[in-house]
Amino acid sequence: MTKLSGSLDIRVVSPSEDSAWDSLVTRSPTGNRFLRSDCLRMLEATDSVGIRFKRLGAFNDRGELRGGWPLPVQRRLGMRASTYFEFFYAGPMLVPELETGSVHIARERLEILHGLAKKHGEHVHLIEAEGHPHFYDARGVHYAGWQVQAAYTHIWDFESPNYVFSRMNRERRRLIRRAAESYEFGPLPHKTAADEFIPIYRKLMWKFNWAPSPQWDRDFKNRIAWLLEHDAAGIYGARDSRGKLQAAVIVLLSHDDRTLYLWRCGYNESLRGHSVIPALYWNACRYWHERWGMPVQVNMGGSPHYTLSQFKDYLGAEAVAHCRLVWRKPGPQCHALRGARAFSDAVRRGLIAVRRGVTNTK
Repeated sequence: MTKLSGSLDIRVVSPSEDSAWDSLVTRSPTGNRFLRSDCLRMLEATDSVGIRFKRLGAFNDRGELRGGWPLPVQRRLGMRASTYFEFFYAGPMLVPELETGSVHIARERLEILHGLAKKHGEHVHLIEAEGHPHFYDARGVHYAGWQVQAAYTHIWDFESPNYVFSRMNRERRRLIRRAAESYEFGPLPHKTAADEFIPIYRKLMWKFNWAPSPQWDRDFKNRIAWLLEHDAAGIYGARDSRGKLQAAVIVLLSHDDRTLYLWRCGYNESLRGHSVIPALYWNACRYWHERWGMPVQVNMGGSPHYTLSQFKDYLGAEAVAHCRLVWRKPGPQCHALRGARAFSDAVRRGLIAVRRGVTNTK
């Protein structure tokens, strides 16, 4: 336990405190549906490589949870690392009154963020965490010795869908209108959604130098089943005139921050993806916007390449900066961990290249 001035205690949140944790997630401007207790446990139960979540909380002298930060931690080579969260953002969360910008809460806010970052850094060698786009002020984390880097996502503000449509370039608007002549759009039935989606997604990932394993397939399918059962996701697709699925996107549904997250997308690799994806995204988001009956944001996620970022620009989405929070514990262990990860990535790419060569010679 770390005790700070003002009687703030930084400690692990126990299972008996799930209700307080879930209340924080729901109330915090930087929380989302996928940081609630049930979802974190589902991710642990469906992860074959041994991810475990470390939930740190900041409690005041009345025992109230004022802030928290969950990290997915994995052991590698005898060290602990947290470098990937399945559902976009796993950064610090604070109660709403600490996000008002008032000078009266400045000290408590800084102390909570500083304390959470220091405590995580004591026990984990390498951390790369993405902060929610509404997490603007990361000074408390920075002062704890972390790097605060700029990352970008793209967002559609669906308060006015017509305005979003008008922001797209002319070619994207034309593609969306013409797609209605070639495809039938709609949600996939829950019972068959995963079985339909995974094959086209797997083939597309092969094209981008990633070959999902049978173990990944099993974990992924279990996660989709849980998300659909708990109304935390839906799969929306485009079918051709024969009823065959040609493209689909998994949309994560987070009422907590009123956001639709475009999580994973797959399409028939024989198609020109940019010709169907704009209409797929547009129709999927309109579908859930109409059912929620309230203004929502659509988060398209990060773009590893500038061409993908430009594609989202052309869709009229706004590029929004958010914080990537990076911790590297001093010492040789962190360097060894990063080297092992680079070696593993190189081996994976080499194996895929070999498999492609074998396939092409048949």
